[in-house]
Amino acid sequence: MRIPATITLSSIFLYLILLIFLIKRHINLFRLLEVKQENLEEEINTLSDQIKGQKETSSSLEQKTTYYNNLRNIADKIQNPSLNEICQHLTDYTFYLLGKNRGCCLLYLVESEKQKLYLFLSKKEDSTLVIKQKQGDIFDRWVIRHTSSLLVEDARDDFRFDLDKTRYKPERSVLSLISAPLKVEQRFLGVLRLDSGLAYRYSQDALRFLDTVCNLGALGLENSLLFQQIQELAIRDSLTSVYTKGYYLERLDEEIQRAVRQPHAALSLLMIDIDNFKDYNDQYGHIAGDIVLKGLSKLFLDFFAQISGATVCRFGGEEFSVFLPFITKQESLSLAEDLRSRVQEQRFILRRKETPVTISIGVAYLSLRMKTAKELILQADRALYQAKKRGRNRVCIS
Repeated sequence: MRIPATITLSSIFLYLILLIFLIKRHINLFRLLEVKQENLEEEINTLSDQIKGQKETSSSLEQKTTYYNNLRNIADKIQNPSLNEICQHLTDYTFYLLGKNRGCCLLYLVESEKQKLYLFLSKKEDSTLVIKQKQGDIFDRWVIRHTSSLLVEDARDDFRFDLDKTRYKPERSVLSLISAPLKVEQRFLGVLRLDSGLAYRYSQDALRFLDTVCNLGALGLENSLLFQQIQELAIRDSLTSVYTKGYYLERLDEEIQRAVRQPHAALSLLMIDIDNFKDYNDQYGHIAGDIVLKGLSKLFLDFFAQISGATVCRFGGEEFSVFLPFITKQESLSLAEDLRSRVQEQRFILRRKETPVTISIGVAYLSLRMKTAKELILQADRALYQAKKRGRNRVCIS
């Protein structure tokens, strides 16, 4: 039996329509899947960015936590009033945290009298390296002149420094460094620096950290210096600037104990009295007496400045005492005579009149039978009494 042609064409047409519908539906589904995939990829990228951001934030927070913990440790350590310990902590932390134990870390302080830098402490990668420029170089002078921090990435290409023309050029290879001033308000206390023989060792971030360390360090140094000044005021006579009797006796006891423990250790003591001191007060007034006391004190300090361990004190009124570690009996007698002669040559202007002053000195030497400061002082007192009894302006030894 034969199927009519019209039916066959109609069926084919229907099949084609169905096929087209299915293809369009498939295409729509495919496009929908593509859109969903794109949305998922976008969400994945967004989540990846968020995760990356969170990781960066976490890393940044860790770095900041480490940064602030280090600063807190530094701040805690520099609360100590000891200048040596504060400086040691500053150089240790700077050399370890910023220098990574490489190169050199140098701490310069300002000498109060001459207002010049001097090398106080250093830490070096090479322990055999000798820092010869004790008063700094061209880089340190730049920091002083500008009172600001300094970053040098490569000294060979830095237009600020012509190392061939300056007499302050480094005596060792310094290609990169960071340096910052230690200052409180307008008071300049020193310079802390890291340097290396390699270029590009330090960054701007490292310099910012060093700046913060120096700000903290400067406060610690100022507190330490103020503490030292307070201590000096407590142990020094306000009029003459020599040591007080109380502090002097403590130090003398320590020296005697040291001398007793060491065989053949020498220790001498001088008791000094200004001859006829009452006459200066009576004739010229008490201000004149103060002038004599101040002038003689300065002379004593200058005279004994070159003798290691020599300690001068105002023992009371017009009486002074000096102990001399490691000085033999004969040496102490010679020193006492030189001092007496020096004072005799000195002239004081009292009421516009040149006035001579003389002193009498009693010398005592620590013997094996002496165990206390009182015994040594008593011996010197006896010798002083003999000097006065024999006419003053002389030296006697017990």
